[in-house]
Amino acid sequence: MKLVLLCLLLAALLPSATALKCFTGNTNSGGDVTETTCKEDATHCLYIRLPSSMIRECKTKQQCKEVLDEARAIGFPAECCSEDLCNRG
Repeated sequence: MKLVLLCLLLAALLPSATALKCFTGNTNSGGDVTETTCKEDATHCLYIRLPSSMIRECKTKQQCKEVLDEARAIGFPAECCSEDLCNRG
């Protein structure tokens, strides 16, 4: 019985321990960039370099692809990645 409870506890804690971490925030006008633990479905980090700022966010794989395609289509450097804190830029 104790083993079952231990397994349930570990299963409940595991997703938070393995969630992706990304830098988030917008650096325009001195905005802060922080380390954020992403929601479970946000498996990618995004950054977009704009003329006067840099945007960093957690995104789902699909959201990241869509934003990446749009940003590149209008000429802004952008990247999606899937490792912890990989969107430093």
